Amino acid sequence: LFLIVSSLAAAGPARQGRPVCDADPSPPVSWYGISKREGELAVARHWKGPWIAVRPGVVYGPGDRGLFEYFRMAARGWVPVPVRQARVQILGVDQVSLAIARAASRRDLGGITRFLCDPEPVRLGELAGLIARLPRRPARLIGIPSAAVRLLGLVETAVETVTGRSQPFNADKAKEILAGDWLCDSAPLRRELDLPA
Repeated sequence: LFLIVSSLAAAGPARQGRPVCDADPSPPVSWYGISKREGELAVARHWKGPWIAVRPGVVYGPGDRGLFEYFRMAARGWVPVPVRQARVQILGVDQVSLAIARAASRRDLGGITRFLCDPEPVRLGELAGLIARLPRRPARLIGIPSAAVRLLGLVETAVETVTGRSQPFNADKAKEILAGDWLCDSAPLRRELDLPA
């Protein structure tokens, strides 16, 4: 069994606030999403045996560079909030690991693409507020206009070009942040793998 760990980015954001389902078309909005989608298609076309593609939403935990930056900023006294009302679904790396381990032994599920995330979405403003309250001295929430998000993304991409080192935030990530809600229906995979709620 070939198990490819893809991403919700391969499917793109929610459609008019409705979570993306397995049967929906997959129009990614970033180069990262395009690369993940191309990986899925390559496996589906060329792998001769059974395969499963798992698309996690936002993953947090040890080794994560994206959300970890939020915690570092909170420790410095401020947390940026780019799109306060946008909703995302996040999931701990322990839950992702459990799903991958269970899926890897399920040859009977071959040929499917499934989403993996916590069923309950959270608004970015709420998530930022929770992180801001973690330090001993709570951090300030700083609203960031969309134009500033785009500009900062371009600056970070320029830094990547000069240094040759990838950044947790860049122009590609700015596109994803500004794309709206990132919601998916993870119920099918949760049922199939008997994952805890």
